[in-house]
Formats: sequence, C-alpha cells, structure tokens
Amino acid sequence: MAANKALAIRVDGRFKRASAPKSRNGCLTCRFRHLKCDEAKPVCQRCQDDKMKCDGYLPPKPRVFKGTRKNKEPKTQAVTVVNPPIQRFDQTPLLADPERLHLQHFLHWTAKQLSTSSAATNFWLCYALPMSYQFDAIRYSMIAVGASHRAFMSHSLGFGRPEYLQRPVIQHYNRAISSILPMMSSPTQGNMHCILICCMLFITCEGLTGRYDELLKHLAAGDMILRSLQDPTTAEESTMTEKLVSIFSQLCLESSDFMKDPNLPGIQKWCSKDAKHSVNDIQPFESLDDASHAIHKLRLLHDFAPQDPDRENGRENDKAFQGALNRWDMRFRDMAERDIFHWTDEEMSQYYSLQLLRRYFQMYIDSYADQEWENPTDQTILPFLETAELVAAPLIGIYDSNDVAEMHTLAAMDMGDWGSCCSDSDDESVYGELDPPLTSPVGIPAMIEGLARKAGVTSKRLECFS
Repeated sequence: MAANKALAIRVDGRFKRASAPKSRNGCLTCRFRHLKCDEAKPVCQRCQDDKMKCDGYLPPKPRVFKGTRKNKEPKTQAVTVVNPPIQRFDQTPLLADPERLHLQHFLHWTAKQLSTSSAATNFWLCYALPMSYQFDAIRYSMIAVGASHRAFMSHSLGFGRPEYLQRPVIQHYNRAISSILPMMSSPTQGNMHCILICCMLFITCEGLTGRYDELLKHLAAGDMILRSLQDPTTAEESTMTEKLVSIFSQLCLESSDFMKDPNLPGIQKWCSKDAKHSVNDIQPFESLDDASHAIHKLRLLHDFAPQDPDRENGRENDKAFQGALNRWDMRFRDMAERDIFHWTDEEMSQYYSLQLLRRYFQMYIDSYADQEWENPTDQTILPFLETAELVAAPLIGIYDSNDVAEMHTLAAMDMGDWGSCCSDSDDESVYGELDPPLTSPVGIPAMIEGLARKAGVTSKRLECFS
C-alpha cells in the first residue's frame, strides 16, 4: 500500500510536518533525490510527474522465522552449502556513505554519458559493474570517476571544484592503482580485462580533470596491453574482449589526433581479427551497437586523410573510404527502416549520435573535395549541424541533482522545518511542493545564493563559487 503523503501545516507561524508513519520503502530514484515517494507500483507517480526514470524498488528483505524447538537431532547431519547472492551496489557494507553517493552518481549519470548505448546494452552497467563486485580496482575507479564527474559538473555550472569532491578522486584513484599492481604479475584473462576497464576509467578521470597528457599515456598503456592480450578461450571472455576493443577503438578515434604517433597497433590488431563486419557486407546491421563498432573500426583501419591527397595512394585510399562509408550508411538506413519504430528514447539518441559521426566524416571529405558547391554551407555543414542539434537536445538543461537537493534543504530551513530536513530519514522532502528550478544551468547558482541568503546560512554548493 502506498504511504500517505506528508503534509506541511502552519503552527505558530511556522510549517511543521504532520504526523505520519515514516516509510523506508520508497523507490531508488526518490531516495537518491531525497524526495517523498508515493510508493506506487511498478513505478512511482512522483517520478512520472517529474519526468524522471523510476529505478524501481529494492527487493523485500527475507523474513526470519523463529523455528520451534525440535527433538534431539542425530549427531551426523548433512551440511548444505548455500552460495550468497550478489549484493547490490547500494547494499555493499564496505562502502561509506560518500563512496556510495559517488558510485551511484557514476551509475546513474556518468555511465550513460560515457556510452551512447541503451541501459540494456550499456557496457558500464552490463559488464563493468558486475566485475566491480569481484575486482576492487574497478569499484575504486568508478568511485573516482563519479566524484570527478560531480566536480566537473559543479565547475561547469559556475561553482569551483569543491575540496570535498577533489579529495575522493585522488584517494580512490590511488587505491585503484595499488589494487592493479599485484595483477600485473598474474596476467590471467580476467586480470587483463580488469586492468583494461580501469585504464578506460583512468582515461575518463584524466579527461574530466583536464590532464590530457596523462590521458594519452593511459590510452597508449591500454594499447600495449591489448597488443599482448591472449586470444579468449571461452564465450564470456570473447564477448568481454569484443566490448573492450569496441570502446578502445572509439577512444582511439577521439584521441589519436592529439598523439605524436596516432598508430595504435594493439587496437588495430583486434579490429583486424573481427570478421563480423566485413567492408563488403551489405546486410543490415543487427543492432545499433554493431553499427557503432563497424564505423569506428572502418575509420581505424582505413587511411583517411582527404586534406593530404598527394600522399602515397592518397586519392585511391580516400575513394575507397568513401565507398566503404556509403556501404555502412546503406546498412545503417536499412536497419533503421526495419527497427526504428521499436526503439526507445535511449536507442534513438544512439541512432542520432551515429548519424552525427557519419555526417562528420562526410563533411570532412566534402570540405576537401574538388567539386564546387553553389552553397557550401548548406551542402556540407548544414546536415551536420541539424543532426548535432538532435543529439544535443536531451542534454540541454541537465543540472546536478545535488543542486536540487540543496535548494530543497534551504527552502525547508526558510519555512522553519530545519529539523526534519537534517534527519537521517529517507524522506527529507516533507515540506510543500516547490516550483521546479530553471531548466537552464545559468540560473542555478543565483537561485541557490538567494535561498541561502533568505535562510541565513552559507551554501556548501557555493563555497567555491567563483
């Protein structure tokens, strides 16, 4: 049964919470946002009203029944070994509250921005997260990236980089490296996969902190590991290797232009072994992930430099790349005609991202073509910009959920309900509904500053405001 909604009543000029039984059975999204949940099933109404994705509810705890005293049992009994279930990330007793918060941020926000794949096929949620239960290094790396991403978002909204977010980045980054070092002496397939996952997370962390030289060093280190990686012996190892190579090929495409030597033989070696996506294949792609892997592999294995047509076999290679890109586009469009009506919003976002990459390649080729365009902007640049707007549309207006949480806290203080918003209960939002904050990040610092001034306190989110 859904819990009764808490009401705010005025007593002696102040708002106080109406008496109601506390409930700790709210959905994961409302608990993460520190909001009162109506506990509707299968998804809560509050998440639907706020247009948020409801992450559902934790499974109920098993009841413990007191057994009745039995007769004297025989001395020899059969011993039953029960394997413990895998713990969820929010139930891991080894994580302190701040660590759990950074990990949840990574899984809820960062992972979905690192990969354009839907949640059902997202590498970080479907492959890296299960491995984090076995390898501490992956979990430490995820926490470091989550904290680094929170600091990055805080800085991009006009705040500085708070010390309480910078400190866990360094701590868990160093813990991850310390956990990796013993694995180097035992190069099993599982250990190498763990190191490669951490390597990609280190690349992300360095990119968020602006240490691009270190980013390129980690990319080169990952390529060296892939160069010496043995062929997989099981289906699970083969799938993991394929996913790792796919992500590394994407990182290579995004970063190789900034490297002195853009050749990465380890990544190229595994892309060359992939016989699934032949250049001459004309069948529609099976999925968006297959299309993504194919276009990154296409760019990685082909000589593509239309700005230098006089290089050895330059014009022939550019013409071959254009033909391969046209075949990829044909397979991509055939897949879309077959499946587009069944795609979710996440899959549509991935579709537009791949379409943007394809149009970027075409724009780059057309910019150096000998053909004279009547209107070069409309012919070469406009299609790319139109697709870029479609890709950027879901990202416009995203703000850090911690900003919203503090605005709620400051509003509660101003209404005289400071005691309830400081309690350790799961339903801290016990005051009346507030108007939604500005959808543009530009107005958030000013809004928090105004609420903090009214409440007569100093905002933690503005402590490093610049």
